Amino acid sequence: MSVIRMDLDAAGQLLAAGAIAADSCDRHSAGIGIEVGQAQVLLGRAVAPRARLVLRHAAIGLRRDADELRWRRNHLLSQGIAIPGTSFVIGTVPERRPHPVGPFGDGPFSTALAGLGPSARELAALDHLATVDLHAFLKYRVAAQAAGSPFDWSASGAFVWEACSGPVPDAAEDACLRHDFIYRNWRRLRDDFTIDPGAGDMLKDFADARLGDEVHAAVMRDMNTWFGWQNVFTWGLPVIPILWAESVEPAVAHVGNDAWNGPYDREEIATDYYGGVAPPDVPLDPAATEDLRTWLCPPELCSVDG
Repeated sequence: MSVIRMDLDAAGQLLAAGAIAADSCDRHSAGIGIEVGQAQVLLGRAVAPRARLVLRHAAIGLRRDADELRWRRNHLLSQGIAIPGTSFVIGTVPERRPHPVGPFGDGPFSTALAGLGPSARELAALDHLATVDLHAFLKYRVAAQAAGSPFDWSASGAFVWEACSGPVPDAAEDACLRHDFIYRNWRRLRDDFTIDPGAGDMLKDFADARLGDEVHAAVMRDMNTWFGWQNVFTWGLPVIPILWAESVEPAVAHVGNDAWNGPYDREEIATDYYGGVAPPDVPLDPAATEDLRTWLCPPELCSVDG
């Protein structure tokens, strides 16, 4: 928890100005759409124009910052202490706010990639899989192959960490499966539709933040993480479990660029549907599989535009 003092009047003015600026970015992006589209045809370009992407990202960033400021203001209004005779309030705000937040968290793939080639239905299915409860995501992963899901469910860990490419406690390894899922399906869509790499910047931020939250929650929830010798020592060195909880997100944010930007490798999913980390051999009720089918996005669904 950190103690902060906020000027509520200034916060309100900043929120209003941010909303106006974000709307202006959207208007300008739409306004240049026709001209940029015509230039794109004349130049023979298949990628999204950089100018429109910059404006879209600016609008998204402004709205995410506004959402964070609004949440902090509301938190202080309900939990803080008003300073009499002023517009200031003082109080504590949690260091970590759960992700995802705001509109981007509701549809990370759609927000980043809408209109750039993939069908809206495919993006909606990916949005659902990226944001659903982790336990439910693992059920989808078990059902994916039987349902004919065309998504990339492959995942490969490293050394002794099974599902993860770096040290995390046992309880947090499931979160790495979803992190790989988002990374690999981004690369698949980027290469299939020749999408400008810059379009995925916000999506990577979402994936890394989601991983950080899920690892943090797993460490806080699982007491075995604190007392099991295999989690307290990594390569013979003592590790305080809370360091995992707080270091995973910044670690992948800085060292995950190669994995995010690398070329999409179709051979792994072609030869082994789940890569090096197959789900447990759990029988799934056929009715449950049918119920999941929409979000597993079979080819006939993903191939339909709109």
